Amino acid sequence: MAASAELKVHSEAGKITTLSPQSFSLIPKGPSESMAWSYYSERDGKRINVDMLRAMRMLERLSGKKLVHIEED
Repeated sequence: MAASAELKVHSEAGKITTLSPQSFSLIPKGPSESMAWSYYSERDGKRINVDMLRAMRMLERLSGKKLVHIEED
C-alpha cells in the first residue's frame, strides 16, 4: 500500500505553506506527471500553487542537466 503525506507549515504571521504530492487545486490541468509534487502557500487571501516537478523538467531542458532522478523497481 502506498502512503502519501503533506508537509504543512503554519507561521506566526498567518502564512500556511504545504509541500504535497496531491495538492494541485489551482493548477488547471492538475499534476504534470504521476510523481509530481507541488508547493502551495496562502496568506492574506492570496494563494499560490506550483507544480515543482514541471518546473524542474523545464530547468532540465534549459540547462541540459539531469536534476530529477527517479528509481523504478
